[in-house]
Amino acid sequence: MTNCDLTPEKILQEVFWGIQISTYVLFNKKFVKLRLMGYVSKIIRTSRPLFWFTHFTLLIFGGLQSTSFSFYKPQLILIILVFSLPFSLFIYAINDFYDLKSDLLNPRKGTIFGERHSNKTAKYLQTWGYTGLVVSLLAAYFISPMVLTLLVLLSVLLFFYSSATPHFKSIPLVDAVVGGGLYFYLTMVVGYFVFEGNQANVVSTLVPAFMLVALVGLAGHLMGTVLDEEPDRKAETNTSAVFFGVNKVTLLCQLILIFCLYLSRNNWIFLLFISAFITICTLGYSPKYRDNFLLQLIGGAFIPLTFFIALLILYVVNPNLLKI
Repeated sequence: MTNCDLTPEKILQEVFWGIQISTYVLFNKKFVKLRLMGYVSKIIRTSRPLFWFTHFTLLIFGGLQSTSFSFYKPQLILIILVFSLPFSLFIYAINDFYDLKSDLLNPRKGTIFGERHSNKTAKYLQTWGYTGLVVSLLAAYFISPMVLTLLVLLSVLLFFYSSATPHFKSIPLVDAVVGGGLYFYLTMVVGYFVFEGNQANVVSTLVPAFMLVALVGLAGHLMGTVLDEEPDRKAETNTSAVFFGVNKVTLLCQLILIFCLYLSRNNWIFLLFISAFITICTLGYSPKYRDNFLLQLIGGAFIPLTFFIALLILYVVNPNLLKI
């Protein structure tokens, strides 16, 4: 169509046609439903559902260190719900917002290890994340003041891990301490205080069981920086693996896990799982195995899921098997 063909009548026809299409799109229930389901699916995938089980394991394991653990306690059910979609969405939506650049370079994104966002959904990440945080804190308020305090502390640390300033993720070793060690430790402590309440002694959270979890979280995060070393280096994110090199960080990871073997020396269940982590960590020296998606899947997702299932089974068989 040339400019001379654009008569007033044809322009009006085009305008009305556009209005009809827009009205159909906005008010057609099937279309709206499909669009809504697409966003819901994106929100759930952003929260890393498979990683929810890491939270569940830490919360329950923390609760098992108390003297009054019960699966039927309403507060346990509530805190598990908090650490499923709401709090996980806060953690990963905020992280994804600040990591948009490196995620585009990361082949692991767009899988269970994390969502890859386009500009279309990236603009919603902060809204999703802060909504999840508000829901989480409101629920924690009804559990106990101590659980609320711990969740606020954990939220602040994880926000600063991802945020542009101070961006703990780009500070070598601090990235693993905050994003791994303290993350795991405080989540476990939350589970402990759900049962012990405000009467719990903070010193009781410094026993080997809590230290073991903190060190496993530290080693796991260090290994994560090894797997993401290339995209982080290209995005100029100075993680532990980028700063020290893959081999040195892998060695540090092994040493930490060997000390974990010592802490769990009296429990063959924990010795078995930590030995599996050491084996996977050792394979990190080789680029061939480091880039193998199946091994990443086993180490990063299926071992935590397997441990969660084993935790439930062992609790039914003999809860003492979960003591260190």
